[in-house]
Amino acid sequence: MTIRHLAHQLAQHRIGDLALFMGKDTQVLRNKLNFNSDSAHLYVQEFEQIVDFTDANFAVAEYFAAKCNAVVFQLPAIQDDGDMSLLDSYMQIMKEMGDLAAEFQKAYADGSIDRKEFTRIANEVTGVQARLLAFQSTVESKVV
Repeated sequence: MTIRHLAHQLAQHRIGDLALFMGKDTQVLRNKLNFNSDSAHLYVQEFEQIVDFTDANFAVAEYFAAKCNAVVFQLPAIQDDGDMSLLDSYMQIMKEMGDLAAEFQKAYADGSIDRKEFTRIANEVTGVQARLLAFQSTVESKVV
């Protein structure tokens, strides 16, 4: 997939509203999003407008992460309620680790892991990683 394919994918279902938002004729925007066309060009500013209009920053982050074999995590909202939020954040990590351990134990009880079991384990791993990153952000907010 190219960035132009991504832009087309983001815009295709709302092209009329998006063209109006961008101040462009609908057909002009269609031409700019046509990845088979060499004559109409989508500018970076226009791509940014598409991303903002479709609220697709996460999809764009995933696109670029995939290009370098990386992943993107959406961090849970961090609410700073003083020292309790830090403690709550830490305890949430421990809970997520327990959930991961239980899921792995259940999946590997028969000595093998099928695709469905792997998906559940992978979801738990992602949850742990997101909580760890949120905890790191919370701790960093306490640095003086």
